[in-house]
Amino acid sequence: MHGRVLVRGGRGLRDIAADWSAALDGLSDADFERPAAFPWPADAGYTVAHLVAWAGAELMKNVAEIGQLRLLKGSTGPNATGLPDLTG
Repeated sequence: MHGRVLVRGGRGLRDIAADWSAALDGLSDADFERPAAFPWPADAGYTVAHLVAWAGAELMKNVAEIGQLRLLKGSTGPNATGLPDLTG
């Protein structure tokens, strides 16, 4: 499947993003205000909202790294310039 990043089980990143979005939609305002002890110590005073923001930033970094690896893979052919082919 060209152009689609698959993860374990053959699911695409868009599928996982939809699951993440649905999980967040299922949280109430009160849920976001509950204490969260991961990835911080339990007494740090962070909430589920902080945890969601942290997880979102981590996921964003992972997607950026996947993009960089795909660019590198695409630039290793016989006529590679190290730049992405933007000619279509």
